[in-house]
Amino acid sequence: MELLHEELRRAREKAGLSQQALADRAGIPRNQVVRAERGENITIDTLRKLAAHLPVTELTLLDTKGFRIDIFAEPEKLYLSAMENMLRVNEALRAAIELAIQARTAVEIARRATPLLPGEERPPGGLDSLLLLRNLQKLVSEVEAASKDARIAS
Repeated sequence: MELLHEELRRAREKAGLSQQALADRAGIPRNQVVRAERGENITIDTLRKLAAHLPVTELTLLDTKGFRIDIFAEPEKLYLSAMENMLRVNEALRAAIELAIQARTAVEIARRATPLLPGEERPPGGLDSLLLLRNLQKLVSEVEAASKDARIAS
C-alpha cells in the first residue's frame, strides 16, 4: 500500500506536471508541493488544492482508511457557481417584485381614496404596471421551479 506522499508524487508524475506547474495550478507555493511529497505535515486545504489538479479519486490517509476526493472539473465549478448566483438573483428579484406590487397597490388605493379637485382628471392609464409585475412574478416562479427540477435531476 502506498502512503499519501507517494500517491501524490506518482499522480503528479502521471499527470506530467513538475512540482512548480502543480503549485501554479493549485495556487500554492512550490514548497507546499515539496512538503506534501516528502510526507511532511500539510493542511487538508492544501491537500484538496493539490488533489483537484491531479488524476486521483481516492487517497490513503491512514493504513486502513481512505480519503475520497470530491472535486469537480473547473468548468463544472464555474457552471455551478454561476447557477448559484443566478438563483440568488432570482430570489432577490422575487422580493423586489413583491415589494413593487405592494407599493403599486398602495398607490392605487391612495389614488382612489383621494377625491379629485374640480376640473382635475385622472391621468390616462397606459400599460398596467401591476399586470407587468404579476407577469414578472410568474417568470420568477418558473425559473425557481425549473431550478428545483434541475437539482433533482442532477
